[in-house]
Amino acid sequence: MNCSKAGSSAYYGVFDYERDVTRCIARMPSPEDVKHLRQSEALPVPFVESVDVDLEGHPIVYHETRYAGERVQFVIRRGDL
Repeated sequence: MNCSKAGSSAYYGVFDYERDVTRCIARMPSPEDVKHLRQSEALPVPFVESVDVDLEGHPIVYHETRYAGERVQFVIRRGDL
Protein backbone atom coordinates (compact mmCIF):
# COMPACT_ATOMS: atom_id res chain seq x y z
CA MET A 1 0.00 0.00 0.00
CA ASN A 2 1.21 3.51 -0.86
CA CYS A 3 1.58 5.55 2.34
CA SER A 4 0.65 8.87 0.71
CA LYS A 5 -2.81 10.33 1.27
CA ALA A 6 -3.73 9.73 -2.38
CA GLY A 7 -2.34 6.19 -2.31
CA SER A 8 -4.17 5.35 0.90
CA SER A 9 -7.42 6.78 -0.48
CA ALA A 10 -7.07 4.78 -3.72
CA TYR A 11 -6.52 1.62 -1.67
CA TYR A 12 -10.03 2.15 -0.25
CA GLY A 13 -11.58 2.97 -3.62
CA VAL A 14 -11.47 6.78 -3.37
CA PHE A 15 -9.57 8.05 -6.40
CA ASP A 16 -10.26 11.75 -6.10
CA TYR A 17 -11.43 14.08 -3.36
CA GLU A 18 -11.81 17.75 -2.55
CA ARG A 19 -11.95 19.99 0.49
CA ASP A 20 -15.58 20.56 1.48
CA VAL A 21 -15.14 22.92 4.40
CA THR A 22 -12.40 24.55 6.45
CA ARG A 23 -13.35 26.28 9.69
CA CYS A 24 -10.84 28.53 11.51
CA ILE A 25 -11.49 29.74 15.06
CA ALA A 26 -9.38 31.08 17.90
CA ARG A 27 -9.73 29.58 21.34
CA MET A 28 -7.78 29.44 24.54
CA PRO A 29 -5.27 26.58 24.62
CA SER A 30 -5.67 23.41 26.63
CA PRO A 31 -2.81 22.40 28.95
CA GLU A 32 -1.74 19.92 26.23
CA ASP A 33 -1.71 22.70 23.60
CA VAL A 34 0.49 24.86 25.85
CA LYS A 35 2.93 22.00 26.29
CA HIS A 36 3.09 20.81 22.68
CA LEU A 37 3.02 24.25 21.05
CA ARG A 38 5.40 25.74 23.66
CA GLN A 39 3.36 28.87 24.08
CA SER A 40 1.77 30.89 26.86
CA GLU A 41 -1.54 29.72 28.26
CA ALA A 42 -2.72 33.35 27.96
CA LEU A 43 -2.48 33.41 24.13
CA PRO A 44 -5.29 32.10 21.91
CA VAL A 45 -4.60 29.14 19.63
CA PRO A 46 -5.83 29.17 16.02
CA PHE A 47 -7.80 25.94 15.64
CA VAL A 48 -8.58 24.67 12.15
CA GLU A 49 -11.12 21.95 11.32
CA SER A 50 -11.57 20.66 7.80
CA VAL A 51 -13.45 17.92 6.00
CA ASP A 52 -12.46 16.29 2.71
CA VAL A 53 -15.15 14.58 0.64
CA ASP A 54 -15.13 12.19 -2.30
CA LEU A 55 -16.64 13.32 -5.59
CA GLU A 56 -20.07 12.09 -4.46
CA GLY A 57 -19.91 14.35 -1.40
CA HIS A 58 -19.29 11.63 1.20
CA PRO A 59 -16.91 12.69 3.99
CA ILE A 60 -13.66 10.72 3.87
CA VAL A 61 -11.23 12.68 6.08
CA TYR A 62 -11.70 14.95 9.10
CA HIS A 63 -8.76 17.11 10.22
CA GLU A 64 -8.18 19.04 13.44
CA THR A 65 -5.07 21.21 13.65
CA ARG A 66 -3.86 23.68 16.25
CA TYR A 67 -1.16 26.30 15.69
CA ALA A 68 0.95 28.50 17.95
CA GLY A 69 -0.79 31.82 17.37
CA GLU A 70 2.31 33.99 17.42
CA ARG A 71 4.14 31.77 14.89
CA VAL A 72 1.56 31.23 12.13
CA GLN A 73 0.08 33.24 9.30
CA PHE A 74 -2.94 32.27 7.18
CA VAL A 75 -3.23 33.60 3.64
CA ILE A 76 -6.56 33.31 1.82
CA ARG A 77 -6.64 34.68 -1.71
CA ARG A 78 -9.68 35.83 -3.65
CA GLY A 79 -10.98 32.80 -5.53
CA ASP A 80 -9.81 30.36 -2.84
CA LEU A 81 -13.26 30.37 -1.26
